[in-house]
Amino acid sequence: MIDPAVLADNPAGRLCDQLVGAIPPEARDLRERISAVKATLDQPLRVALTGRVSAGKSTLLNALVGRRIAATAAEECTRYPMVFRYGAPEAAVGITRDGRRLPLSIAALLGQAPFTPGEPIVFAEVTLQSDVLEHLTLIDTPGLAATAPHRQVADATIDLAAGAEVVLHLFRGAARSDDTAVLDEMRQSSGGPDRGAATTIGLLSHADNLGSGGWGEDDAIGLARESARRVAASLPNHFTTVLPVSGLMAETARTGRVTESDARTLRALAGLPREAAQFAHGVDADVHQRLSALLTPYGLNHGRQHASTSSALGEWLLDASGVRSLEDALRGAAVRARHVRTARVLDDLVHVARQEPHLPDLGRCVEAFAHSPWGHVTKEVRAERVLSHERPHSPWVKDLRNLLSYPTPEQRLGVVPPGADVRQWATDQAGHYQAESGVARGGAEREAARTLAQSMLHLSRTGTPS
Repeated sequence: MIDPAVLADNPAGRLCDQLVGAIPPEARDLRERISAVKATLDQPLRVALTGRVSAGKSTLLNALVGRRIAATAAEECTRYPMVFRYGAPEAAVGITRDGRRLPLSIAALLGQAPFTPGEPIVFAEVTLQSDVLEHLTLIDTPGLAATAPHRQVADATIDLAAGAEVVLHLFRGAARSDDTAVLDEMRQSSGGPDRGAATTIGLLSHADNLGSGGWGEDDAIGLARESARRVAASLPNHFTTVLPVSGLMAETARTGRVTESDARTLRALAGLPREAAQFAHGVDADVHQRLSALLTPYGLNHGRQHASTSSALGEWLLDASGVRSLEDALRGAAVRARHVRTARVLDDLVHVARQEPHLPDLGRCVEAFAHSPWGHVTKEVRAERVLSHERPHSPWVKDLRNLLSYPTPEQRLGVVPPGADVRQWATDQAGHYQAESGVARGGAEREAARTLAQSMLHLSRTGTPS
């Protein structure tokens, strides 16, 4: 789903190795401190799913993992935040108010048996053997307005979501005031507008049911795409992007629940008028009902034209459900998270260097990194975050996000127009941004323009595309 090298091969990690190698062996505490800083770069991407009750968070989580690991029935909605990590053997623990870890029944916690913890817990951790979880830590949260067992559960939910690097916020139909309010609360809980998630993706859920629904004459998912674009344009300070999704269609495809028999049934409906197909003419009613529950009415209606085989139907479901677009967005989010991690590590190392003035080489190495193209990305991260909060409609938000979508300075050469001289084009762009900084509207825009000017100067020295 994401390229693990994007997070693992971070230049800030190489800086940490360089510093540890330059520190005298007797300074064991300092070496261990820098090693601990480096360890923060090696964690899986932390992704939190948030939204109202019945928005489809758990169903989407199942689709992302490719396994039905979270309860999705209305009566089994998530009551505690649950953190899903990679690990063996598969197990579950509950974290109590005072931080103790209690073994739990994994079957009960995942909705496969009655769940009544022996004493109050504030969240649960589940370790599963899943290839996806080797690179993603997924946090499923109780829905907004859900009745939490106690206040500590609500606090733990906000804290866990605020600590995520990516937030997937699901909403149905339209983003309401409580949707944006909870995103603001998470931002403040994480330390303000320049902290928190590197990426917040809005997900218009149940996209297959918009308009007149799955059997309507209009294309529900097509309507959802238009609606998602409008939400993204109206709330750029809350969402990096907005995508339509059908969690149930995605879960069905990703968990391999479509059979060849299902495909044959849909092919039998392919030649029928929409009304006849809707009311199961020529198809066993129980089979029709099962397929409607698996595929949604939209999938049953539109998927019958794509059911030459179960594999072809599954591929269509993945595309139509929006899960592939979401996975593309997560790959981009991993690049942004890489840059945010670089920024945080550099902050930590600057602090360490200031505390060790008797080791001047330490400070010189950190300063050299900060002024390199690798270190300059930290200024871009801060400029984008502050500008997207204070002036979200500024065109420079898009410019900064575009640069932050590239993991390395060399890959940024892709922003140079084809056939243009890299040095001249980038130098001209630097002059443009520097001139714009003089007429910027406010400090956030001024800092963004100056940062972009320096980014272009770094780009002019990177080289020529091969």
